[in-house]
Amino acid sequence: MIKKILPLIGLIIILGLSWRVNQQRSLSMHFVDEDDHLAGADLINRGYRLHEQIQSNHQPLVYFASAAIQKFANPDNIFMLVRRHRQAIFVYGAAWSLLLILRLNWPGLIFVLFFEFLKYGLLGNLLLMESLAVYPAVYLLAVLLTHRPLHRWELIFLGWCSFLITFGLVPLYPWLLVTLLTLAGRLKKQIFWLLPGLLLPTMLLFWHYSPVDWFRETIYNNWFYAAPALNQVKTSTDWLKIIFFPFTAYFTPDSLQAQFISLFFTGYLVASFFNRKLLWLYPLLLLANNRVLSPGSAYYEGFHLLPWLGILIVIFVYSLKFLPKYLLLGFSALSLVLLLNKAMPNFSKTD
Repeated sequence: MIKKILPLIGLIIILGLSWRVNQQRSLSMHFVDEDDHLAGADLINRGYRLHEQIQSNHQPLVYFASAAIQKFANPDNIFMLVRRHRQAIFVYGAAWSLLLILRLNWPGLIFVLFFEFLKYGLLGNLLLMESLAVYPAVYLLAVLLTHRPLHRWELIFLGWCSFLITFGLVPLYPWLLVTLLTLAGRLKKQIFWLLPGLLLPTMLLFWHYSPVDWFRETIYNNWFYAAPALNQVKTSTDWLKIIFFPFTAYFTPDSLQAQFISLFFTGYLVASFFNRKLLWLYPLLLLANNRVLSPGSAYYEGFHLLPWLGILIVIFVYSLKFLPKYLLLGFSALSLVLLLNKAMPNFSKTD
């Protein structure tokens, strides 16, 4: 009983510290993507139809989430509008953190300890598609990596996670497909229990929202117009930067975020030396990022990395159990040094 209570106490402490950071930053970091989501949601509440009368290549859930927040909170000025959304995202993340700890116990707490503070550097406290999609992706991967029997209700919940990613973030589609195929290989016929969690909310979504408009604006237009125009992969060198992206963190020493990435990736590599079966996770990690970025990219430049970072932390936490105790102590000490760095958001003040 105590072993189950202690991680929950740790979660309360972490969320308490993170709430302070969230409040300090609840009126900072003006970002056009979040502005678009808030403005589009306001139009939805005024009766305009998303992707029919409101043009956007973003997935629908982020708009409908904002529309619900605005109706429920009913903020009377622009400042409270922004703050309520940042607070809602905090509650959303806290709920997922609780689920991860209830599912994984101590490994879940370790994930939350790292991600809850690193997310601020990648705008994880804003209402963005990445902020909504990262948690269901993390939960899916965590379940995939654990081998205990799954109850039907959790299989249905995995379908719900797939729904959130499908209508939350297009760049995660390749990762989601491979993850579900891998899960299907393990679950066999049980994989069909994911369908209620995926199909029922999809039918509900399309009850008052056109699937044709969704496909045209977020899939077809993204594939044929937005993606080619915004594509950063121009040369073979760019492909190599994506393929070997985690390794580039070793050459970005001035970034605290890159130092964390180096820590996580090194833990995974060392664990792979002791258990080579872990190597299959590397292609899965690569599928979570299809952009040419630097491991030190943060805020407006790096927010696309948020789901990738969450997935990397899950892989790191999973890899820890394959390390001998002396190496585990070493990685714990290095983690503590980085977490206590004065540049971490819980030690800095934002006006």
